[in-house]
Amino acid sequence: MKKPKPRREIVARALCWHDGRPQDTKFEGRPVWESYLPAADEVLTMLNEAGALAGDVDTEASA
Repeated sequence: MKKPKPRREIVARALCWHDGRPQDTKFEGRPVWESYLPAADEVLTMLNEAGALAGDVDTEASA
């Protein structure tokens, strides 16, 4: 069974994809998506502070 990816990686890959960059292409010896980890950390921090990761988000606001 495949190990699930950490949220941090999922968010970093999504940001990379959103920018139109190939996620797994190597840049300076590392996958491009890894350069998005600082931004992913910010997103996760903001979601955590908003209670989104606990399921406490007002879904009507995002609809």
